[in-house]
Amino acid sequence: MSKEKYLPFHTEDDARALRGANTADILLSSHWPTDVCRGSNIGLPDGIEAPVGEQSVADLCSALRPRYHFSTTSDAFYEREPFVHRPSEKEPDTKHVTRFISLASSNTPLKQKSLYAFSIDPTSSVSLTLPPGTTASPFNTTQKRQRQPYSEQSYSRFSYSTGAGDHYRPHKRSRYTKPPPGPQECFFCLSSPKVNTNLIASIANDTYLTTAKGPLSTSSTYPNLPSPTHLLIIPLEHSPTLASISSPEDRARTYKEMQRYRRALHSFLLSRPGEKLGAVTWEVSRLAGIHTHWQFLPVSVDLVKRGLVEAAFKVEAENEKYPVTFRSKDVGDGTVEKGDFF
Repeated sequence: MSKEKYLPFHTEDDARALRGANTADILLSSHWPTDVCRGSNIGLPDGIEAPVGEQSVADLCSALRPRYHFSTTSDAFYEREPFVHRPSEKEPDTKHVTRFISLASSNTPLKQKSLYAFSIDPTSSVSLTLPPGTTASPFNTTQKRQRQPYSEQSYSRFSYSTGAGDHYRPHKRSRYTKPPPGPQECFFCLSSPKVNTNLIASIANDTYLTTAKGPLSTSSTYPNLPSPTHLLIIPLEHSPTLASISSPEDRARTYKEMQRYRRALHSFLLSRPGEKLGAVTWEVSRLAGIHTHWQFLPVSVDLVKRGLVEAAFKVEAENEKYPVTFRSKDVGDGTVEKGDFF
């Protein structure tokens, strides 16, 4: 998000953060989306060139699929033919149509339209028929994200502060009978009414930090800490895994920012007086999951050095009837890992 309040413009990070809303009736942007005129037979008035668009606005329009997208051009009014978005896997028969309208400034010398009257019923369902003249989405040339296949085995990974390590265990794949909740039902999406905003400690560009609703530690576990400090590091984008985040650039930024939060938390623990504390950070990543995140929990450095943290995970795996043989595998930042892992 923008670092300053009340800036007269938006940033790419602002546009990216809004994708988590998942849907919108009306989208307002000061910039045109890139290539919005592609496939259109309607041109601007003579002597007027289309503004240079922004890819972040095009990506946001594709993600939200608004009924109306309003923008502005200083000297001209432009109303494109309606365009239909590519159907999603969850709604293959639903046709989301967007009308892009750019209004001229109120003092344009060309007497172009600067006001637009329309009516909209936000409670109405998406029509199954297309308006006359509808074209394909001008943004359809971007590569569609492919669902990554399950690998034959899944892996386990966790790290702790005295030396990060990646450890994996295979386990059986769960079977789901219905699709996972969307952003509006997700407890981790900031756009969801179900999110506990009172627990949020910090919001960055691509991720945010929040206190666990049911922390494993208590206020008496480590008296020198101001709180139980069982924290969650959560991407803003609604995605079941880091690997399924929309673009390589977004994945890289999200992972880098999650690591910055993790390192900052470790530095905080090292600065506290009394018992030396490290931490264990773990994630549950499933393609059939809901919203990927990391969990951060302080532990005694002594427990880590004696191997008791890793032993505890193995014991719990045995209690849950999982195989307890861990094997190491270097997956880098984990953003391209195709299997489920813990």
